[in-house]
Amino acid sequence: MRTMFVKFAALALIAPLAACNAADRVSEIGNGPRLAAVGNPAGSQIVAEIPRPAPIRHVNNSLW
Repeated sequence: MRTMFVKFAALALIAPLAACNAADRVSEIGNGPRLAAVGNPAGSQIVAEIPRPAPIRHVNNSLW
């Protein structure tokens, strides 16, 4: 009976580490998060033509 309780207790303590990659996250405690390198957005130019606005047409007897 005691060995069954020990096995159950060990399983209850280890089971949460198997979920959601917790074992890997626990091993990284104390380290900062891994960050991707940040590039310079000014290095690549985005060239796009600005569309011309539609000409304003005034119609007789129009309030706007």
